[in-house]
Amino acid sequence: MSTQIGCVIVDDEPLAISILSKYISKHDNLYLVKSFSRSTDALAYLQQHNVELLFLDIHMPKLDGIEFLKKIEKPPLTIFTTAYRDYAVEGFELNATDYLVKPIRYERFADAIMKIESRINNKQSEKITPADEVLHIKMDRKNYRIPFNDILYLESNRNNVIIFTVNQNYKCVDTLKNMITKLPANFVQIHRSFLVNKNFIKHYNKQEIKVGLTNLPVGSKYSDTIDSI
Repeated sequence: MSTQIGCVIVDDEPLAISILSKYISKHDNLYLVKSFSRSTDALAYLQQHNVELLFLDIHMPKLDGIEFLKKIEKPPLTIFTTAYRDYAVEGFELNATDYLVKPIRYERFADAIMKIESRINNKQSEKITPADEVLHIKMDRKNYRIPFNDILYLESNRNNVIIFTVNQNYKCVDTLKNMITKLPANFVQIHRSFLVNKNFIKHYNKQEIKVGLTNLPVGSKYSDTIDSI
């Protein structure tokens, strides 16, 4: 990929900044613009400068990562980095591309960068999709048209459904039972909490399916479905 991606790191731990800087240097298409140990300094910078990619810690003094991202009017593509697993859903609600748990392994970092590259490539080649090839949803009082071919999988989360696509993630009030009636035949249910797009399956067995870069469990009730994939 020839597109150069400028990165900013925001983390109050010097070791975390050092590790991420090292990982960034391993990718020819990534370069580090700036790193910040204080979130308030980073916010002031990003309100005045545009960057493509933000590595953002969640637990920081004065201003945590979640509130930080909410304050940016047009946030860059964001990868959350944190020692806590409890904020993944909230992070994806803010349209974060990925969520890396510390200590961050290079392999996981590389997977996250692949998602970033996919988003950028798809944004550059974006085109109008016919009405009969999209999923219509409502989120935050707005109507969205999501091309079926962009959807990786859907996850049930309490009374909502999170839709994971190659470009971004969406959350709407709905159920998987209702969603599957709106989707074409290449979408199958593999678990009470997951619907997957067969076109994005990398590999699978009776216990697990890899969709894109994500491993999803197969529920025992749906193991027979695997035979039809």
